Amino acid sequence: LIDQWNGAAWSIGSSPAVSYPATINDLVNLVDVACSSASQCWIVSEDSNLALIEEWNGTAWSVIPSANAEAPLDDSLYGVACSSTSDCWQVGNYYAYNDVNQTLIEHWDGSSWSIYSSPNTSTSHTNYLSGVACSSSTNCWAAGYYERPNGRLEFNQTLILQWNGTGWSIVSSPNTSISQENYLNAITCASAAECWAVGDYYNGTAYQTLIEQWNGSAWSIVPSPNSSSSQNNDLNAVACISASQCWAVGNYNNGTTYQTLVLFWNGFSWSSVSPPNTSATQLNDLKGITCPSASQCWAVGDYSNGSTYQTLIERWNGSWSIVSSPNSNSAQNNYLLGITCSSISNCWAAGSYNNGSVSQTLIEQWNGPSWSIVSSPNTSSTESNYLNGITCSSAARCW
Repeated sequence: LIDQWNGAAWSIGSSPAVSYPATINDLVNLVDVACSSASQCWIVSEDSNLALIEEWNGTAWSVIPSANAEAPLDDSLYGVACSSTSDCWQVGNYYAYNDVNQTLIEHWDGSSWSIYSSPNTSTSHTNYLSGVACSSSTNCWAAGYYERPNGRLEFNQTLILQWNGTGWSIVSSPNTSISQENYLNAITCASAAECWAVGDYYNGTAYQTLIEQWNGSAWSIVPSPNSSSSQNNDLNAVACISASQCWAVGNYNNGTTYQTLVLFWNGFSWSSVSPPNTSATQLNDLKGITCPSASQCWAVGDYSNGSTYQTLIERWNGSWSIVSSPNSNSAQNNYLLGITCSSISNCWAAGSYNNGSVSQTLIEQWNGPSWSIVSSPNTSSTESNYLNGITCSSAARCW
């Protein structure tokens, strides 16, 4: 499902049908989108069978042939980034015939997608790539994790790859311990000399925040706070406005339920910021963050009022506060998963709500004074429709 904002209203954008071999019966999930210009966007899929790529050329969406590592099944793409209209990267993994997953990196050169050689820690152990970020055409990073044998056991460890303009190589990345699970879930770069990767690790009792920094020469674990060493703490997203202002968001368990988790980087250290929650006994979770300026950031997610999930939007303008956000109905589940801003007075949040029988699209707009629900189409009122993310290439073009 692809929805388009044309500056006045949302409409369902035409998306192509995909022909798969008769042996394939799985559903395709579109999980990431990136736009290098108003007339070129890319979508990649998290599909259990074949990599799916769709391009917006300014007029229509079309399926672009993708290179598959293992024909005909089991290629997955999880992230995409472009430094120009003729230089894009997408990362993920493929299922090898020896029953392990291996890294998969594809490159767009302006005319076609091709598989680029990507390293693995071992051909006999699983390697995953979760995200990719580029600070220039000669400096890109991909992050994820791999399975590392430790005696008779295997523990997931961090995995970071770098593109230097010539080839991809594994760059040493630290772990809390070779006998602890370590994951990297997201990566971003404030500059070529400062990048951040966030995730979590398991200390034997609970999951704890994990933040790693690239300082231009090496990756290192940077201390990050947790609510408690015995409570789960998870980081879902990270955004940087500058080298001295970054935010990471997620959730933690207070012993009764999950509450919002916000960490702030001031150029010297990460600290825990106390964002509000609807209640200490209600589940609150932040899933996305964006900052249109150094003095304004937005985070979105959801909370449980005891019977249903409702939208949760919080704003930073010197301090975090909950901003009133509408719902389809207080008796219906409402979720917000993504947010983007084209300016401080024009932001969009996307997700879904349940109309009592199926899920339907949910789009909300910030016009400067308030958030409001904007009508968005669905394929049918009897078919489930979900929006998982949103991005804007301009105030008049959003996806």
